[in-house]
Amino acid sequence: MKLLDLKIWFHKKLHWEYWHARAIYIPLSWMWIYLALKNKSLYFFNYANPSISYGGLVMCSKKEIYDLIPSRWIPKTLKFNHKDSVEKISTAIDQFQMSFPLVLKPDIGLKGLGVHFIENYSQLEKEVKNLDSDYLIQEKIPYNNEVGIFYVRYPNEKDGFCTGMVRKDFLSVRGNGSSTLEELILNDSRAFVHYKSLYREWSNQWNSIVEKDKTILLVPYGSHTRGACFKDVSNSMSTQLSSVINSICKEVNGFYYGRLDVMYKDWESLLAGKDFSIIEINGTAAEPTHIFDSKHSYFFGAKTIIKHWMMMSKISRINRNSLETASFKKTTKALFQNIKLERQLRLLHGL
Repeated sequence: MKLLDLKIWFHKKLHWEYWHARAIYIPLSWMWIYLALKNKSLYFFNYANPSISYGGLVMCSKKEIYDLIPSRWIPKTLKFNHKDSVEKISTAIDQFQMSFPLVLKPDIGLKGLGVHFIENYSQLEKEVKNLDSDYLIQEKIPYNNEVGIFYVRYPNEKDGFCTGMVRKDFLSVRGNGSSTLEELILNDSRAFVHYKSLYREWSNQWNSIVEKDKTILLVPYGSHTRGACFKDVSNSMSTQLSSVINSICKEVNGFYYGRLDVMYKDWESLLAGKDFSIIEINGTAAEPTHIFDSKHSYFFGAKTIIKHWMMMSKISRINRNSLETASFKKTTKALFQNIKLERQLRLLHGL
């Protein structure tokens, strides 16, 4: 196991997509300071998306954002307090005519951490017993493919534009008829990095031989943190899709900067702007995740991040003229709360 830990450590150091956020962003802090001085606010992100708490950077309620999105583009979503009884939850699910499988996720969460598929009431009861904060129960979108689309609109302009699109390939392995699930994971260039967390999820099949050509979906979430492979498909963005995304985002009051995570039926329909549903919209915390395609260098990523910060800065300056000054003390407190939350969620998933 120590040898495996060492292998994982080296792999993460040699592939910048796995670097800790500090390693990625600290070298870019000079640009943040420059933009903060230009905006006369260290926390200028507060003004980028006025209808979202802290612009969507930290401690942002997902339900708060869902309530801004036209209902036809999102799955049915209910919010609960962690102290709510299973009976109350069941009644609400029936009332809103939702059926299993459902998705359970923290109302304030990040990077796909804490997300679970729920197949029945027994599993629901088991999962909610472990929660200590507000959470959402949501319909499972009936599509199997996911992309992330980054959107920007300046408040003084009629239309916005898409700056990048990433395809998310969920973490999976394919059987050869002779290797166990553990062996397939250890020999996969992405899966082995998540060995410990995968063992907790798949321990009952760990030593089973996987039949030839059978694909096992190890993590059914498009989260890079949980193993999804990101592919830059920005050059495939169609005029039709861009137009539909612009139309949707213009209906989201006070939203100017962020990423839409989208599930879609098939590639052709997506490019035609049809047969897709929004999983969620991320505000100023959103990264232009197409940078994490393994073909891109850190320098490409850094350049793209800076470019997006500059756009966020411009949006914030325009909006600030009509907004109240954000509380420095309150925002600082939220930043530290967010750091604590991420640590807790990472520990929960063994990351």
